[in-house]
Amino acid sequence: MSLAPAALIFVLIIILFVLLVWLIPVRLWIAAWSSGAKVGFGELIGMRLRRVSPSAVVNPRIAAVKAGREVDQRGQGGHPVGLPASGGNRPCRT
Repeated sequence: MSLAPAALIFVLIIILFVLLVWLIPVRLWIAAWSSGAKVGFGELIGMRLRRVSPSAVVNPRIAAVKAGREVDQRGQGGHPVGLPASGGNRPCRT
């Protein structure tokens, strides 16, 4: 019995694990979950694939939930106008 198939499977599992850890920011998901701000793995993966910083979307959501605000979850990471990750550089107006 050869060890080549077992080694190949092991390497593929390691590559899959590293890919998942890169796609899903686990610390951010735990922070959102513990604060009550609902963020799914699919949302986080979608933000990564759209090159939107998940922390730029999730951290304000966490702050809003802690402040008692109702937050609409749909489309928050889908329109990142002005975020540096989207190539925009709009100044923040206060």
